[in-house]
Amino acid sequence: MRRIIFLKYILVCFLFMCAVACDKEHPIANDNIPVVIKSDFSARYPMADISAFRKYSEFISSGELWQIDYTDGGENQVSTWYEANGTWKMTHTKLKDIDDLSNEAKRTFMSSMYGSAQIQEIYKTEREGIAGTLYTLFFEFPTKISRDVVHYVFLNDDGIVPLKIYMVSQQP
Repeated sequence: MRRIIFLKYILVCFLFMCAVACDKEHPIANDNIPVVIKSDFSARYPMADISAFRKYSEFISSGELWQIDYTDGGENQVSTWYEANGTWKMTHTKLKDIDDLSNEAKRTFMSSMYGSAQIQEIYKTEREGIAGTLYTLFFEFPTKISRDVVHYVFLNDDGIVPLKIYMVSQQP
């Protein structure tokens, strides 16, 4: 049951990212961000150093989504999405290294056969209505077939791997 919920979570995140990415508009001025979004954002992320704002037309509901890109107190690159009414939807953070994972997620990855892999990128995703965090790790790990393969794995806060390791061939 827990695995099905987590798979639904991943599907929802993927669909949300696709819907948002397909209908981008130009960045807009800080003064145009609705007050309700500014106040919630300031309360949630007081150490944020904002770098960009964007308004999107949501593909599925024809509503508006607001994306705020910023650097957090730990100097991580972060994007947060809000609905026009100020409802927080999702936060996606690019982490600097494996030490930024939860202890269980780090222990799970490091004790796997991929523990010695060269990690390229780590992302942390938090979503409205879903307790916990989803970590996505992209790493290089040579296989018998090819040395130019990038793998990625999903881990939650508890270190559970909800999906298998995926391989993606790199383009030259």
